[in-house]
Amino acid sequence: MNPNNVQSPVMASPKKRSIKKIVLITISLILVAIGAIIFTVFSATNEQANVSEQFVSALQTNNVDVAYNLTSPEFQTSTSKASFATFVAQENSFLPKTKANVTSRTLNTSSSTPMSVVVATVKSDVTISDNYTVTVNLVKLDGKWLVQNIDIKKA
Repeated sequence: MNPNNVQSPVMASPKKRSIKKIVLITISLILVAIGAIIFTVFSATNEQANVSEQFVSALQTNNVDVAYNLTSPEFQTSTSKASFATFVAQENSFLPKTKANVTSRTLNTSSSTPMSVVVATVKSDVTISDNYTVTVNLVKLDGKWLVQNIDIKKA
C-alpha cells in the first residue's frame, strides 16, 4: 500500500436544521427562562408571605403577643403593645377567620434595608361582601422579615 495514496475520510455534510426545530428550541428556552424567573421571585418572597400569613393569623385569633413580636422595632416604638392590643381586638371582631390567601408579593432591594409588600385576601366563609384585602408592609432587619405596618380594607 502506497502511503501517498491514502485517502482522507469523506466528511458528511452537516444536517440543515429546519426552521421549525430552531423555533421550538428557542421557545423552549424562553419558557424555561420564564419558569426560572417565576420560581426565583416566589422563592425570594416566600419568607415574607409566611410572616404575613402568621401575622394575619395572629390577628384573627386575637394573639397579641405573636402578632406584636412579628413587628419591627420602628412599629413598636410608634405603637405601644396596649394600643396594638386594642387594634387587634377591633380587627378580630370583623376579620373573617379563614386562611389568608396571598395574591401578590413585591420585593424592593434597592435601598440598604430590603422591603416587601404582601397583599392577601381573607375571604368570608359566609358572604362575599365580607371579604377583606390585607396589605402587609415588611422590612428585613438582621436577616429577619418584620411587619412595618398593615392596612386592612373591605374588598
